[in-house]
Amino acid sequence: MAKPTPTPWPDTLLIREIRAGGRRRERAWSYIYKAWFGAFLGAVRQTNGKAAEEDVIAVLGKVCMSVEKQVCKPDFALREATLCTYIAAAVINAYKRWMGKNTPPPTVEFDPQTHQAGHYDPMDDDDVTNEVLDQILAQLGEPCRTILLMKAQGYKNREIAQALGMAEQTIKNKKGDCEDNLKNLTKDL
Repeated sequence: MAKPTPTPWPDTLLIREIRAGGRRRERAWSYIYKAWFGAFLGAVRQTNGKAAEEDVIAVLGKVCMSVEKQVCKPDFALREATLCTYIAAAVINAYKRWMGKNTPPPTVEFDPQTHQAGHYDPMDDDDVTNEVLDQILAQLGEPCRTILLMKAQGYKNREIAQALGMAEQTIKNKKGDCEDNLKNLTKDL
């Protein structure tokens, strides 16, 4: 029996899911990787000639965190690009930087049959979840959940304060209290 073609996720949904964190974030990145990896690989190969799939995977792994940091900023907007082209541009730039620091990877011929964009099957997802972490973060409540998630994503106190409309010193104080609460909730794990 043929698998049904999945409905593509719109950019607004992907952005919302990445910002939500937890399992929703994981599902969004899983979709992005499975549905768009062929596009990322093709873009790198179109720009830089032949590139090994493993090298593009390594670069994509490094790019994800910086892309996520940008996407989670309150003022993030795609303007004229799609999320796929935005990430592809980041992958291309990171690959160029990576090539400057490493020896050239072995060449591999691009096979359009193997690396087609848009083939994603949600049934292939591993059911790996962070249910416990999601429950603990939910118990922390707001703004602790947001402060700790943004801090984990590399935001500075000033940026968190701006996003939440609070003073920077308030964020510093709350962060300490939130971390103490998190320790208390996780001490029995």
